[in-house]
Amino acid sequence: MASAARSKKPQRKSAKRPLRPAARKPAPRGGPPAKPGPGVVGLHHVFLGTGRFDDTWRFWKDVVGLAEISTWGDGAYRAGAVALGDASLVVAAEQEGRFSDLGYEIKHGTPQLFVRVRGLEAVFERMRARGAQVLREPHRTHWGARAFAVQAPERLVVVFIED
Repeated sequence: MASAARSKKPQRKSAKRPLRPAARKPAPRGGPPAKPGPGVVGLHHVFLGTGRFDDTWRFWKDVVGLAEISTWGDGAYRAGAVALGDASLVVAAEQEGRFSDLGYEIKHGTPQLFVRVRGLEAVFERMRARGAQVLREPHRTHWGARAFAVQAPERLVVVFIED
């Protein structure tokens, strides 16, 4: 019969281990959810003007494999949109030069980002107060949406749109 009063072994003190950092939850895709009120909602579309529509359209649709949403126009002006996640890529046969509707220069192969916002006027005023280089103030576009355009660093044109 074992003794009721067993001798206890002295416990060894182990070297202190560094605590593991708490597991972090990954950030939601696309950043934090949009807050109510004026601000950026997400990417609307990327616009790509081209002097070689057939080649460019074939690249995005057939080589990359993006799904066609729609096409429009004929002759010298043709355009199409393909799905790009929650947004789209618009490819359009365009002449290079000034695009007066949105106030920027079209250069073949240079994309413009179209960003969807809520509260366009408030977003515009806030960006202007923060020093944005405005290319075109808020206005109604030829397709019916309200938009304004700014130039980001590296001459990237960003069009903010509320539709």
